[in-house]
Amino acid sequence: MKDLFPGYYSPSDEDFLELWQKCIFIFDTNVILDFYEHRNETHEDFFKVLDAINFKVLDAIKDRLWIPHQIALEYHENRINRIKQAESNFTTAKKLLDQTTETLSQNFNSQCFPPEVVQEMRENVKKVFDTFWDKLASCREELIQIRGISRDSAP
Repeated sequence: MKDLFPGYYSPSDEDFLELWQKCIFIFDTNVILDFYEHRNETHEDFFKVLDAINFKVLDAIKDRLWIPHQIALEYHENRINRIKQAESNFTTAKKLLDQTTETLSQNFNSQCFPPEVVQEMRENVKKVFDTFWDKLASCREELIQIRGISRDSAP
């Protein structure tokens, strides 16, 4: 019975060992596309781990890595959209910063605070948000350079 329905039985330790020694590794399209959305630190950590193990894991399985045509096709069909999505996160952040500044100003104006206090608050918030945006813009530029993303693909 076990031979007829092996899917209903847990593999033995020997079966798992054989599986890991003979299996073929296939990466899903999203695994590959997710590299466009990970932070640079994630990429660096990933390659540090590979470097620490001297790429032995990849060397051991390199003959068993396979990217089927369908996955390669899906990668190419979705690549630009995934890049645009990653970049749109920066646009969304900028809009949120601008909206927050405006909302704070409106709320302070409606609360009968002295105009000079409202103006000072607005200027201080704008300075902080501008500094934050400069850092985000720098990250965006880094994303473009490191990922090889052309400005033509930007949203």
